[in-house]
Amino acid sequence: MFKVTDNQKIGGKGFGEKILQHIEEPLMALSLATFFVVIIGVSFASSYLNYIAIILALLGVLSVYFIYLSFKENKKNYGFAIIPLLISATALSLWTASKLSGFALRDYIVIALIFSIFLLSVTLYTHRLLKLRVALISAIFLCTLLLHLAPAGSVEGVTWSGRYLSALDPYYYYRHADYIVETGHVPDHETLVYPTDPPDFSNSRFMVSVLMGAMSSILVSFGFTVYDVAMIYPGVFAAFSVLLIYLLVRDLFADMEPYNYAAAILAAFMLMLNPAFAIKAIATNCEDDALGMFLIISSFLLFTLSFRRKSYLFSLLSGFSFLMLNLSWNGYVYAITVFGVFAVFYAFISFLNNRNCTEHIPFFIIPVLISFLYPLILHPRGGLPVFTLPGKLLLISISAPIAVSFILELVRSLRSGKLKVDGSRIEDRVECFIQDNIRTVSAVVIVFGLFFSLAVMGPSDMIDFILSNIQGAKVSEIIGMTTAEQAALCRGFNIFDAGSYSPCLNTLMASFGIASIIGLFMIPTLLYFAVKKHSMGSVFVLAWSLPMIWGVINKSQYQFTASVPLVVLAASFGLVITMKKKDFEGLRVIPLTLLLATPIFFYFLQGGMPLFEPFGGMAVMYRGMPGDIVYWDPTLSWIGTQPEDSVILTWWDYGHWISAISQRTSIADNTKARRFVVQDLAKFHVLIENESEALDIAEKYGATHVVIDYTMIGKSGAPHFIATSNLTAPYDDPSREGEHMGYGQCKFSPSNSKLSVEYVSDGQGGFNKKRTIVFSCNIAGDYREYIGSIIFEIINDLDIEVKVNPLIKRADGSLALGRAISWESWTQEHKASILGIHSPMMLLSNAVAYKENKGNYINFPTYNTLVYVPEKFNKYMMTSLYLGDFMDEYKQLGLCDPMVQKLENFELMDGFRGTPNEFNSGTDVSYLGYVRAYKINYPSNVSGVDSVNSTAFFSGD
Repeated sequence: MFKVTDNQKIGGKGFGEKILQHIEEPLMALSLATFFVVIIGVSFASSYLNYIAIILALLGVLSVYFIYLSFKENKKNYGFAIIPLLISATALSLWTASKLSGFALRDYIVIALIFSIFLLSVTLYTHRLLKLRVALISAIFLCTLLLHLAPAGSVEGVTWSGRYLSALDPYYYYRHADYIVETGHVPDHETLVYPTDPPDFSNSRFMVSVLMGAMSSILVSFGFTVYDVAMIYPGVFAAFSVLLIYLLVRDLFADMEPYNYAAAILAAFMLMLNPAFAIKAIATNCEDDALGMFLIISSFLLFTLSFRRKSYLFSLLSGFSFLMLNLSWNGYVYAITVFGVFAVFYAFISFLNNRNCTEHIPFFIIPVLISFLYPLILHPRGGLPVFTLPGKLLLISISAPIAVSFILELVRSLRSGKLKVDGSRIEDRVECFIQDNIRTVSAVVIVFGLFFSLAVMGPSDMIDFILSNIQGAKVSEIIGMTTAEQAALCRGFNIFDAGSYSPCLNTLMASFGIASIIGLFMIPTLLYFAVKKHSMGSVFVLAWSLPMIWGVINKSQYQFTASVPLVVLAASFGLVITMKKKDFEGLRVIPLTLLLATPIFFYFLQGGMPLFEPFGGMAVMYRGMPGDIVYWDPTLSWIGTQPEDSVILTWWDYGHWISAISQRTSIADNTKARRFVVQDLAKFHVLIENESEALDIAEKYGATHVVIDYTMIGKSGAPHFIATSNLTAPYDDPSREGEHMGYGQCKFSPSNSKLSVEYVSDGQGGFNKKRTIVFSCNIAGDYREYIGSIIFEIINDLDIEVKVNPLIKRADGSLALGRAISWESWTQEHKASILGIHSPMMLLSNAVAYKENKGNYINFPTYNTLVYVPEKFNKYMMTSLYLGDFMDEYKQLGLCDPMVQKLENFELMDGFRGTPNEFNSGTDVSYLGYVRAYKINYPSNVSGVDSVNSTAFFSGD
């Protein structure tokens, strides 16, 4: 039915005429009717999805009837059988959607639209209106657009959906796009962050902000704003990246035609559903990554075309694309490195096959040289461009391929003789010149190589540098070590420990889908194609994917960057499953195919939607979720009402929000451009124990307010690590790293609690009513300093006895809960505290409501979480700020150490207590205490604070 050769004869009529010619055919009419009914139904009649599903089911039955009539007349086309299947799948999706609400409703509507799009494309193919590959890639392009734009839409019943950009960094690029539209030029320096030392922006890559600003200026007449463009631009570029990856894979394996089309279609399909790709290339995430990946694929595609067609024109276009990449994304260095790795390995493969080892070098050099012209654009306004020597990694990535290629070609020519080059084009003449003068050219290259070794980097230094970069996938910079995306994706992975492989594979599958498994199995096959068939595509894919597999295992930040090469590596499976056995020569196709098909088969058995779930499925749309900004929104609006000269002291995570949304100054932001500023903020929160010292830091940056949110409890270990680290120490200094310690979070555990009243003996012949409420705790440091749970035993609704479970270590090294002891016993040795964002009575009564009055239960972390404060953290600023509002009530229960004292110079602002009454009345701007803001009331002379202040103790996060 679906042949890869796709040699259908398409007539010379226009596409519109051919549609009209077939419109009267029943199956064509039914398919078009299904498509338009779905489009109109989900757009204008979403409340009648069940009726629309019934209509589609009837259309499916009719399609079966017409296929039966066709077969009865001996007009057998087995390809038509897929039409009723797709119509039925569409109907089933809409019927399921009619029973759901919220995001589940959105998901099934999207699934129905995907089925209808594929139905239309298959119908056009089976009626010989489109070639199979054109029909499939068109459907994949449209479905990618649909999936990756979905997060920008509003979901019925979810008020915050479609309102926010995702995560944190997108607001940085949105803010500068807005600035460009207002001023007509990119900013020269920072204006709302790092007030004492604003970073210079003259060399910053703001191409994505320029792009968004330009697009919004064009679309303003259609009602689009900069924010609208920021919301949707990444989803649009995701769809075009999927289209480009189809073209790239098709041309990389052009020497294996027609099987390359199967690989290209598979690559596009897998990338459409890849969760790691959707981390950045998704609507609402307007960072520079989506544009950068589009330009990387474009650059590689144009290079492939230039090399295969031996065309310097395409090399120039590839160079322009690399230049745009250099202006847009820091991933440019990664792209050039991949380029260099390919050039080196291709030279070796050519040498092994007695081919010209330098034929690719001109097509390699031209794009790289053009990309170095970026200073013509990136320079201060009014200043002259400044060209500087590239970094070591770029120099090695460029010089090594040239040197290796010419040395290998010199050896090959001496051994086997020069190669004859025919042709009169300039590309042929250049190749001929190199062949005729290979000794002279190689000698010049060797001389320059020696100069490079003496002046820049010797061979041993180069090897050490390369090895350090390979090992450097694991981040060693202090602040970077605390960032979640810098952590290893496969924690505990050791290449020499086979036991660590399985957990790592499971992690890779969660991020990349089944593509990760297929890709790993395809490595030996591509090595075979590279060596035996001199396959340029195989060499390129291996050079692109293998470094990124190692990189992403060691740093989760590389998930997006690794997604495309991993998908391309896996897509080469399409060559295997479609290739005829005779084309494999000595390779055994059947065992290999079974080996590759096995993981897919078992993955289907786990459930999920066939053909979608193994590759990532609907997880794509959830990569555009907004995160904590939903809870920060009222606070950000409030900050925007404060005086324009307000300066907010908060953790760097929230800098982009404050500067972009509130348009007020934040001391630091997510760029972490001033590392010592970040350390000062860390010290303010979770190291300084004296209020006057904290005021010194605040006054140093002109802070007017302090803002702290709930997440600072869970991530308190990060600022404490930074605060206690030595940022000036060399990397080999074992004392440079700080202390790994933070607050413990103790969350209400209904399953471990006994919320219904129990009657227990009072020892005097009577009975007492007893409830047991348990809060389960995490560990944020040395287990001996923490507890596993907090137990409140409430007797007769009056008396409260508090117990805790210490942690013990078993013989096998695992941790377990020890025997419960009284809180008083624990604090005799550990002067710790238990505090909460709200009063202890509020948290306990909320826990009781979980059983007795679930409608009044507040399922929100500020109302179901207690905070375990280790002894060292008692005196930090954040304990007295964010956790200090109800400390007197905790002290009455004996839960708060007496050393914790209230602050005198920090005033909680109105609307930030976060009580249910304030929340319901609309006066709460803290979202139930999730965020709290404090005004700093400076004494007339900070250094002259009285002795009471100077000896006060505080705690922080």
